[in-house]
Amino acid sequence: MNERFDKFTFLIMEINRSIQRIKKQEMENWGLKGTHVSCLYQLFNHKEGKTSTELCVLCGEDKATISRTLRELEKEGYVFVDENSLQKYKNPYKLTADGKKVGKKVSDKIDQLLKAGSAGIKESEREKFYEQLSLVLSNLQKIEEKYGD
Repeated sequence: MNERFDKFTFLIMEINRSIQRIKKQEMENWGLKGTHVSCLYQLFNHKEGKTSTELCVLCGEDKATISRTLRELEKEGYVFVDENSLQKYKNPYKLTADGKKVGKKVSDKIDQLLKAGSAGIKESEREKFYEQLSLVLSNLQKIEEKYGD
C-alpha cells in the first residue's frame, strides 16, 4: 500500500511540476509569467468574458492570485473590464485585440502540448483515465471535508 502512495504522489507532483515548467517557459517567450496562462486560456475560450470569481473557479486559483494576475494582464493591455461600473468585481473581464492574439497562441500551444503529452493513449483510455482521476479527487475531497477548513 505504501508503494502505491509513493507512486501516486510522485507521479502527480511530477506531472504538475512539468506543467508549471512548460507554462513558465512558454510565457517567458511572450514576456509574461506562467500564472497568466490559465486566465488567458479561459478568457480566450469564453468570448463573453468571465468575472474574477468565475476565473478563480475555472483556473483553480485563489482570489488574490487571480486579482493580481488580472491587474498585470490589464496593465499589459491584454484584458479589460468596464471601468465605469461601481462594482468592477462583478463585471466580466474580456480580452483586448492584443489579448486575443496572445490567447490564440496560448490555446494553440496548449492543444499542441496536450497532443504530445497524450501520445500513444487511445481516446477511450484517456476518457477512462480522467473519469478515474476525477473519482480519486472526489474521494479525497470527501475525506478532506471530514477535517474541515
